[in-house]
This record gives sequence, C-alpha cells and structure tokens, in this order.
Amino acid sequence: PQLELDRFAQALENLKKETILCSVCFTIGEEDPCSICSDKQRDSSIICVVEHPLDVLALEKNGKYHGAYHVLHGRIDPLNNIGPDEIYIEQLLERIRNNAGIKEIILATNPTMEGEATAMYIHKQIKQIVQNGHQLKITRIGRGLPVGKIFICASMNNVKKMLQVKKKLESLGHNVFLPPGTDECLKDPELIDDLKRDLKYCLENDVMAKGFELIGRSDAILVLNYPKNGVSGYIGASVLMEIAVARYLGKRIILLNGLPSMKKARWVIEVKMMHPEIIKGDFNKLEIN
Repeated sequence: PQLELDRFAQALENLKKETILCSVCFTIGEEDPCSICSDKQRDSSIICVVEHPLDVLALEKNGKYHGAYHVLHGRIDPLNNIGPDEIYIEQLLERIRNNAGIKEIILATNPTMEGEATAMYIHKQIKQIVQNGHQLKITRIGRGLPVGKIFICASMNNVKKMLQVKKKLESLGHNVFLPPGTDECLKDPELIDDLKRDLKYCLENDVMAKGFELIGRSDAILVLNYPKNGVSGYIGASVLMEIAVARYLGKRIILLNGLPSMKKARWVIEVKMMHPEIIKGDFNKLEIN
C-alpha cells in the first residue's frame, strides 16, 4: 500500500510540474501560451469568457466555436467571500484595453445566480471601456453551453412524448437518460393508473433511488412540464422531488415550458426557488448558438 501511495504522490507531483497556466487566457495546458492561444487559425477577435478550464474542453468538444477564450477560474460568490478580485476579471479587462482588435466578448458563465451576477458585473465593466471609444459587441450565451448528459423528468402519462424528446435531443448530440420504469410503462400502459401495482413495481425496483442516481450522472435535467389536469406547465410530486435533488447536486434545471401563476399552483414558488431555466419548447437553446 505504501508503494502505491508513493506512486500516486509522484504522479500528482509530475502533473503539477507538467501543467502550466496560460498567461493569455488562463486555461491550463502543457505550454505557455496554450495551444489554443498559439493557433493562428483561431479568430482572436472573439473571446469567450468561461468559469473553469473544463468549460473550455466542453466547448472545444462541441467543435462549433473557433475563437479565443478567457478562463475566470471561478465566479463572483459573496456568500463564500469570492469577489471580482479573487478571479481573473481584471486580466480580461486588460486584454480588452490593450487589444483594439477584439471585436466581441461572449459571456458564457454558467446559468446560476452566481454565474449571472458575474456576467452582469463583467458586462458593466466592459461597457465602461466601450464608452471610452473601444468598439465592442457583448453577447450572453451562458444558457447555450452544451449540456451533454440529460435526464428527462416527466409524468409517466407522457411516456411516448419522452421517447420523442429523447430522439430529438440525441439528434442534437446529447446523451439522454430516461426515468427508470419507462420501458415497463410502454409495455403495460395501464400500470401508471393502477396505483397498487404501480407502487409494488416501484418499491421492488427502487425506482426513485435509481432515478436520483441517474440525475447524479447527468449534467442537467429537462422537465417536460406539459399541461395536465387543466394546469399549464404542470409538475407532479415525483418530478418536484427530482428537481430538488438536481438542485442539491448542482445540476442545471431546465423546463420545457413556462410555469403557471403562483395563484394557480402553490408549488410554483418552490420550483422558482430552484433557479430553473425555461426554454419555451425550443430545444436548440440547449446548444451553442
């Protein structure tokens, strides 16, 4: 065991020595400047601002973006004493001030409360530079970052629609998880309305726990909140639990449709507390524009 620990410690030490922080975009690589900043084929007039180096990898994997990057290494989070000076915001502003060739800044921070606050702060700071004569376009596509693995949440009454959505998302390049029990409901459409049989099946197969596990393996959940029982944007009890688990695990929470008014449904308050994104039926909003 000690030999294994020594090898592991040496591997970590080698990793530390072999990784370098790019002095231009602040991503992590094996050289400075990094391979992206050194690539003359990239469009250096566009800078995409992301929170973490892994966001760069996600965008590069998508293959649709060919500009430059700036990695903040975090986001503004007052509750954890992280202000603008603790991340690489000033370095971004310096890049803009010192390079008149930069024509567009894409703010691609994550669609969380902290990510939105960070984007708003940067936008305000850049606007001051623009007022001083620098012509610059600012766009915001944080909600357009590729999702990757998506867990679909929906009432089992919509099992056929789930399959249609799965097919659509897969055509857009996403990996899709369906709720446990989907196949059983397809084979036995009457199961969902036979409460005793449904409960027996769910208990024997630990359906809820398996669903929570899939949420943990996903990057986001997509809630198919179709109208039901005369309520538009309906969300049932099981899906509410899945939303809560996703929020606790830090996953993106995406609603296909809008929510009813709080007067119409009391649970809307709890859903809004989870900071959901609403794509209004447009699946393309899950991709980079």
